[in-house]
Amino acid sequence: MKKIFPWLFIILIITAFSFIGCETGVVEEIEVDSANPEGVKFIAPVSGLYEIAITGGSYCYLPPDEEDWSVYGGWRTMLHMYINKPIEWGEPGEWGPSPINFDDTVGPDKSAPTIAKAETIGEESSVNVQLDEGGYIILLVYDGLDYYSDNSGTVRVKITKLDQIIDLK
Repeated sequence: MKKIFPWLFIILIITAFSFIGCETGVVEEIEVDSANPEGVKFIAPVSGLYEIAITGGSYCYLPPDEEDWSVYGGWRTMLHMYINKPIEWGEPGEWGPSPINFDDTVGPDKSAPTIAKAETIGEESSVNVQLDEGGYIILLVYDGLDYYSDNSGTVRVKITKLDQIIDLK
């Protein structure tokens, strides 16, 4: 019995360490500022499947008192995602260079007349992303590079490590 006890203890320690980094739950809560063309970067602390979920907030491209509000206005929640790569900017257009070649989006591609309506439309929108440890996601609002400064609002995002793993091969 005395010879078995140390082995059981060693097996218990190995088992405990094998589960480190496999826990699930909220990893980070962030706010994506619509006036920031660099977006917000999340770096995965461990490999696994992450849920990127909108929990509130919204943004608009123009202040509501702008004359072009009816054309370009409205409150939105959609964010663009770059996975394991930097933001790419296209050729300058009417609003300067815009983000191109993004990997995914989270949130509906809809405008709403009020902040509250946009939040209702966007809440609980989510996508799942497989990341290796140290992999990253950049979340940002889509706009012309020259026009981020006139945007208003933020979108709140919760990033959760899920316990299931998907095979992308």
